[in-house]
Amino acid sequence: MEANLDIKIYQAKAQAKKGWASWFLKNGSKKLPGYFYTKQVAIATRNEIIRARNVESAISKHTYDEVSQEVVDRYKKRFEAKKIKYTSFNDAGQAQRFWSKYFTKKPINKITVQDIEEAIDDAFSRRAAKTVKNRWAFLRKVFARAVQTNRAVHDPTSTISLVELIGSSKAMKKPAQKISKSVVDQIVKNAGHYKLVLKFACRTGMRSGEVRALKWQNVDFDSGFVTVDAEFGAAVREDKRLILSKPKTSAAARNIPISDELVKELIAHKLISRYSKENDFVFPNRNGGIMHPNVLNGEVKTVNNKFVLKGAVKPACHKAGVDPIRFHDLRHHYASLQLSRTDVSLIEVARLMGHETSKITEEIYGHWLDGDAKDQSLRARAAI
Repeated sequence: MEANLDIKIYQAKAQAKKGWASWFLKNGSKKLPGYFYTKQVAIATRNEIIRARNVESAISKHTYDEVSQEVVDRYKKRFEAKKIKYTSFNDAGQAQRFWSKYFTKKPINKITVQDIEEAIDDAFSRRAAKTVKNRWAFLRKVFARAVQTNRAVHDPTSTISLVELIGSSKAMKKPAQKISKSVVDQIVKNAGHYKLVLKFACRTGMRSGEVRALKWQNVDFDSGFVTVDAEFGAAVREDKRLILSKPKTSAAARNIPISDELVKELIAHKLISRYSKENDFVFPNRNGGIMHPNVLNGEVKTVNNKFVLKGAVKPACHKAGVDPIRFHDLRHHYASLQLSRTDVSLIEVARLMGHETSKITEEIYGHWLDGDAKDQSLRARAAI
């Protein structure tokens, strides 16, 4: 509420008689809530109220928990109205819990720039820069909401530069790992019953969610193309079920050519699969449902001095005796094979990868295009 402010400081006489000092504020004849143990704190609070010219927000005792929950609830309403995906709502809940570690039960109006910077420093020491950056957007919404609803005088996040504190997430991102064909062949060879799905990933460059969402109706054996028109993200619904959604971008919806060899292997796989109807998944779990993303990466752990192998990639690396990689690295391997060819342009590689522009492809894989390989590629395409 806006008001004409005439704020003065008074010493609490009753407390003074008991032997301890205390000050309070009055706006005209109205006493404002709260007592201050030093006159300096009382002066600072009065000045803050005068600067804000808003008594309600200056004396607010609403906590981070209350305001952040309100922001999450707003996400939930938009999700229920089908205006946003569940992943956005789910991310908001994760971000709320992420920052609760630092600000739970704290009055939103008392959280300072220093408090936030210390939280960011600690979070960055524990988590990836990209994670902190994603969570940061939610925290900014919380303080914006607090100011908008008169529960905070100002937004401390507005003066903080995240890039200055943790650096650019792009600059800190590790470059794509280039893996030799011989190493990949060894990994595929040792993948057991996951052999075909790993080989398929190497030969198509499809993302984990795209591979797991692929249905037989999307495989055209006659033309030798696979159509990407859906994906499974990492997020789950409130009932813990994975969500089938459209590709992450319009460019991600694409047709990918596959070799005659891979066509034959897919046909053989379909003939022996219990799930071979057009609407069935090509690579399902044991019950015909969606394969969990953790299965493709797999894990290798030690139990009672024995190795326990679960899933696809990491166990295959362990058996092959090579350094462990991620399932996503098979996508990078596909990109490296395409970029090494002189008859496939950068724009065509971008389309095959599902990138919106060739600039994205160059940003991710540009370090592979240096030196002689780059010169030879250019010569094959541009020499006259």
